[in-house]
Amino acid sequence: MTVLNLQRFITSYVRDMNLRETFKSVNDKEEWFTSFGLTPKEILLATQLDTAILDVTAANLLRERIQKREVEFTEFCAVLRQCGGFEDFMTDFVRQYPDGLLTREVEIRRFVEFGSNFMREKVFSKAMTELLHYSYNMSEISKSPRIDPFNETPLNIEHPIYLKRPFRLVEFTYDMSQLVDNPDIRSFGDLESLPRKRNKVLFQKDYTQPVSCTVFEVDDDILFEFINGGFSYQEILQQASESGTRERWEQIITDLYTNESIGCSVA
Repeated sequence: MTVLNLQRFITSYVRDMNLRETFKSVNDKEEWFTSFGLTPKEILLATQLDTAILDVTAANLLRERIQKREVEFTEFCAVLRQCGGFEDFMTDFVRQYPDGLLTREVEIRRFVEFGSNFMREKVFSKAMTELLHYSYNMSEISKSPRIDPFNETPLNIEHPIYLKRPFRLVEFTYDMSQLVDNPDIRSFGDLESLPRKRNKVLFQKDYTQPVSCTVFEVDDDILFEFINGGFSYQEILQQASESGTRERWEQIITDLYTNESIGCSVA
């Protein structure tokens, strides 16, 4: 005897909060099972199920799913909690997307899509939308593998330098340093009082840690273009307009090389 429809019901029950609530509100369970497609023999087995055990399984799966999203969107979820909107947000998310056992890539993509719509339509906060994308880039770069080799020799001043991959340059209209780890934020209204500051943020794979991302605010566009433009250390310093700028660039490039943020081409 096949029980494919019964298995489908059990799987849907533990995954789908909407289905569980509907099922519990129905008085005639056998009729509901019939509408779900179960055969008479499957219905006989289904009526003997201990849904209390299934509820425990469902709660564990839901908790695990939410914890994963919170780890992947740490900064965004932290501010959501501070503002008191975390529970409502997560409840709406799992209701809209009851199947949480798909690939990480699919789950991440739809979390960002849902979060952007939620912030636009219910919270009306551009700051939170930007923080969502900030967390998204942090998570994606952290999980990405290293691409370039480690620095095994001293920096050669005549060879071109380059930013180690993967990295992403993203422009924001809010100062993310005012949003992340800010205990003064207690409501979504507090976010709107934050000053706007158009800025560029570089998310780069941290080569010193297996799963980590380094974040830089790019406050010197000229130096960034030189570093990312295939110039050598020597050529970059020659472009400095004054000695103070040269000394600052020299220190920045040296530190970036030491920290494995930039590499040096063989030729």
